Amino acid sequence: MCQGNPGKAVKGQGISSSLKNVCKNHSISVSTKIWLLKTLVWPVATCGCVGWTTRKAKETRISAFEMKSLRQILWVSWMAKNEWVLETTGVDRSLFATVKQRKLSHFGHILRRSGDCLEKEVIQVTIPGSRTRGRPKMAWINNITSWTGLPLCQLLERTRDRVQWRMIVHSVTWSEDDDKHTCITCSAISKPDLAFSFNFSFCSIKYHWAKS
Repeated sequence: MCQGNPGKAVKGQGISSSLKNVCKNHSISVSTKIWLLKTLVWPVATCGCVGWTTRKAKETRISAFEMKSLRQILWVSWMAKNEWVLETTGVDRSLFATVKQRKLSHFGHILRRSGDCLEKEVIQVTIPGSRTRGRPKMAWINNITSWTGLPLCQLLERTRDRVQWRMIVHSVTWSEDDDKHTCITCSAISKPDLAFSFNFSFCSIKYHWAKS
């Protein structure tokens, strides 16, 4: 799979720099600036992320790019602590979680395809041939197995059930430690949306909310 294009982050930084006048404008609220950041900058920086083979170094660069963008929103120096920046903006780190969610969703979408598919063979590393000598490089599927903690044989079974796979994607993407993000998400959505959001983990709640 594709190793990812480092130029995407550079393009994202370029667009983020073009918002300099917006960031310096104190008449614009922080929430509006963050909305512009997530709408204009992050889609460019994460374009094609479903094909990335994410290593620890790339994860660090993604997190650093996210914090740099938030510092630019507040118009503070790089010496500002990450905890203070997150508390002031009222958000949590979510850029890398978005990358994980897209990759996991794409993985389930490809494996649910019927019939023979070249992309399925590439993902499952079943293409005939021999590799070169030496330590094998990290493969795209290694991200999926490490994030979910499941071997490939179990992943093939779990992806057949769309609802079950969405539960796995949600639990892997937004960990239980991310309570603040969960509270913000729940308070920001309406009653029907709340029933839909928790449909996969609390199916019975959906029907109770629908009847009320």
